[in-house]
Amino acid sequence: MDFKVTTELIGEYLKRFGFPKFELEEEQDEQVGLVRTGWTGDAGVFLAFIDPQEQPGLVRMVVPTVHVVPADAEPERVGELCRYLLHLNSTMLIGAASLHAPSNRIAFSIPLVLRETELSYEVFEFAFRGMLHITEDIAKNARKILAGEADFDEGSGELQRMAPPEISPELMKEFQAWLARQNRGEHDA
Repeated sequence: MDFKVTTELIGEYLKRFGFPKFELEEEQDEQVGLVRTGWTGDAGVFLAFIDPQEQPGLVRMVVPTVHVVPADAEPERVGELCRYLLHLNSTMLIGAASLHAPSNRIAFSIPLVLRETELSYEVFEFAFRGMLHITEDIAKNARKILAGEADFDEGSGELQRMAPPEISPELMKEFQAWLARQNRGEHDA
């Protein structure tokens, strides 16, 4: 099967989504390339990479720097942040957050494993919208945790004095419907 996800297709999807600014980049040793974009949100300025990979047939959406933990952050606050990120990863339907040492960067990524060789706009839109929303929430919550304005409660699995990241009910319904179609072997055109 021919892999049909190209940087040009991702660029078209970004335009359709309302992100007209992006760069297409050729990668050495890869046939597909990379798309670089970004946005300014309530929680900061973010750079994102969208990387179609023919082998193993996936599209990675990555925000390499969601937040940078200050080098002088209190160890207890960093521990709270790590517990929050672990909880978040164990409860999220898509994506994963990570804290990279020694750069102290929190990153977020969504790997879209493709059952077919194509990526529909609907799947792209769901994942991209989720990346925007979750990235913003992680950045806001990381700041609050590190500033001592919130603590992670292991008993409830939630942050106290703040709301955990949430996916809107509409987006959750869309995802559940898409997942049900995928499980029945139906694929979006």
